[in-house]
Amino acid sequence: MLRSVRSATQDRVVSGPFQGLAYIHRAVGSVHAAKLLGTYEKELASVIDQIIARGYPLVIDIGAAEGYYAVGLARRIPNCRVIAFEAQVRQHPVLRSLARNNQVDDRITLHGFGTTQSLCDAMAQRPADSRVLLICDVEGFQEELLDPSAVPELIHADVLVELHEFARPGITTKLRERFAKTHRITEIHTRARTLEDFPPGVELDPALKLSAMHESRPGEMAWFWMDASPLA
Repeated sequence: MLRSVRSATQDRVVSGPFQGLAYIHRAVGSVHAAKLLGTYEKELASVIDQIIARGYPLVIDIGAAEGYYAVGLARRIPNCRVIAFEAQVRQHPVLRSLARNNQVDDRITLHGFGTTQSLCDAMAQRPADSRVLLICDVEGFQEELLDPSAVPELIHADVLVELHEFARPGITTKLRERFAKTHRITEIHTRARTLEDFPPGVELDPALKLSAMHESRPGEMAWFWMDASPLA
């Protein structure tokens, strides 16, 4: 199936906010075909469009994998710098390859395991009087990282975090309590794909379309989009 999708898309993302992204031969820790089709995490498309429109000068991506968001946002926000963290250091060449494919490697700094101290250091690189975007996908470690008492600059950052309640029960409530007074919090849930989600113009056997968009998740997942805009 993946071979058919790669052939149909010519190894480029064909829809969604990152349409046109020249992709690499594999994904890290997630499905490949859905990324090429542009339906991966489609529930977040409107948030990603909003992020792109804001034009953040600094994006911090913790749990960057092969760089779908790190490279995708660097390509869509031409003047931004990206600081990416990926604990699987052996996978760094894959992200670097994706960045080179899209001519943004000079604007992406790549590190290994992200800690509260390294997050503080990254936040400190925020240009004066500007906002920073933090994307966090760390399979439960967000409880340690997303703690304003350890990383005070978080109260001024916009944060998109995958919650992973299955890996850390209670994390949804804990993060809501930590950020409710400083952020507008929108909770977004995954949904099953339908044939209406399949990108038009992509030639693929109809019997493969739904499976090509399937993200192989352990169950329903959710994200918080935490916007640090002034509260009413």
